[in-house]
Amino acid sequence: MPARAPALPAGEGLPCTADADCPVLPCGPCEPGTPVTPERLSGPSCARNPCKNAASVCKERVCVVHPDTTKDPAVWGPAK
Repeated sequence: MPARAPALPAGEGLPCTADADCPVLPCGPCEPGTPVTPERLSGPSCARNPCKNAASVCKERVCVVHPDTTKDPAVWGPAK
């Protein structure tokens, strides 16, 4: 049986070497640069993703929310 990687400390971003290593977040956050953590992948559950251009990228070997990700006005309402 292969050795398992140690669990990441809570709140620490997923490690990566390329953008393809980073998952799409099903339910936010929508703030660019926010680290993608295991906790964000496992909950909460959304009927609709509250972000436009929901994606993550590899930045300095950690997955973060893509710079072009924004709050979807259809979910959040118009910007104030």
